[in-house]
Amino acid sequence: MVLQDSERALIQTFCDKIAPKADALGVEIMERYANAYPQITDYFKKPDSSINKPVMIGHGGKLLISFGDAIKNYDNLKCSLGSLTDLHLNTHNVSREPYKLLNHSILITFAVNFSPEFKNYQMENAWRKFLDEIACVMTSKN
Repeated sequence: MVLQDSERALIQTFCDKIAPKADALGVEIMERYANAYPQITDYFKKPDSSINKPVMIGHGGKLLISFGDAIKNYDNLKCSLGSLTDLHLNTHNVSREPYKLLNHSILITFAVNFSPEFKNYQMENAWRKFLDEIACVMTSKN
């Protein structure tokens, strides 16, 4: 699913808008995600098996900032996500399934915080395609 130029522009503009709020939105996304998919906390455990909640919550803000970088480097998405793909796929063994729930948590958070702007078909569809493409890259060994 390749994004059209108009979709890329929508995502870029939206990334610029969410960047100043990335940490707060990231907390909301990760809390929503952990509630929907409690197994995700396994990826954020300390050596003593307790959950490193600050790291998990902080991950959401980093994730949102990375979307801005990814859309700027969209023509070379596989390369720009290469080190993250290696970390998530080869080190942490993250499969495709967790990305589906994460993407859903992201879309819900955007809809709740940026209504009605996010609730138009073009914006939501562009993000669905973009997030799905990122998930494909992040779970691809190629």
